[in-house]
Amino acid sequence: MQVLRTNGLNFCILLLALVFGHSANSQTLSTEQILEKLRLNAALYPPQDILSTKSLVLLSVPEDDNSSEWRESVDELQQFFAEQGIDAVAYVHQKSLLMLPNQVQPLPNYLANRGIKNIILFYKVSAEGPVFLAFGPHNEKPSLFSQSATFWARTGAELAPILSELDTYFKTGALRRENLLVNDSPEFFGPQLDSDGLTARSIPSNIAKAKVALNKLNVGLYNLAGAQRFSQAMLFNESNYLNKLTDRDQMLQSVGVDSTNTITYLDAPLETNELRRAGYDLVLSYVTTTAEQMVNFFPSKNADYAFEGYQTKFYLSDLRTNTRYIGKEWDANADWQTALFSFLAQIKARMAEAND
Repeated sequence: MQVLRTNGLNFCILLLALVFGHSANSQTLSTEQILEKLRLNAALYPPQDILSTKSLVLLSVPEDDNSSEWRESVDELQQFFAEQGIDAVAYVHQKSLLMLPNQVQPLPNYLANRGIKNIILFYKVSAEGPVFLAFGPHNEKPSLFSQSATFWARTGAELAPILSELDTYFKTGALRRENLLVNDSPEFFGPQLDSDGLTARSIPSNIAKAKVALNKLNVGLYNLAGAQRFSQAMLFNESNYLNKLTDRDQMLQSVGVDSTNTITYLDAPLETNELRRAGYDLVLSYVTTTAEQMVNFFPSKNADYAFEGYQTKFYLSDLRTNTRYIGKEWDANADWQTALFSFLAQIKARMAEAND
């Protein structure tokens, strides 16, 4: 009996080790695995012009991380760049490029016009690591890098050994340094949402009769190479993330078949001019962004923009006047589904008022 108890105990210990071991390593990928997920090829060395041209750093950090947990590594990275002559003119959060559905937001003109030649990819999974650093060519498109592009890349538990390897290589003099004056502090930038048009704290009075379009959520965008794939969710849990996006699209489809509204789900998304020609009056859409960007996109005196991280806000866009109708109640939410249902409730309440 003692033998059986011992064997049983050993089995339980082994099982727990496997479970916790899997959990601990679930966010650890090799350099080769990451490049494969990003649809990139491996380079033996950093780009030849990395010390003589301008670069942009694309950051990927956990959505629920406090900035202080990864900012230290970013500061360390930029100090190294300044010492070596890597002119990283901007740090951009990956998620900021995906504020609007079905597209990767282009860089603002003041960045796009600075002649950025290389993209530097950097992620830190948590305060303890691991980290990933890669250098490769900028494709001069919103996606930032193209499929099968060649990137030098390294992963590690800490950033220091990776920087040490780079330092050793740069000291060989293999690369010509022309960047002599580089900032020793990182500068953060991001896309700017178009703020043209008015913001209305209401739902249109003609909503019961208006023809409203709702574009399909393009989940296929995330199967293409580019910045949209460089997120913690896509790197470490791609299937779950794509399933979540598919579930969201199915919710949008259900909105389109709901007979209590005038919203039409479009399986083939249409551009603004095409929607106008098709006779649509409004488009139901959403934005997922920071409080700072919400202020710019929905200028309003009474909206509560005091939130941390990213939230989603649904709105109706008038195709002719470019007015954004955000409803009487400010209902942005960190949960996408909650934000959708809350705004639909405002639409239905306005329709009920119009029918009274």
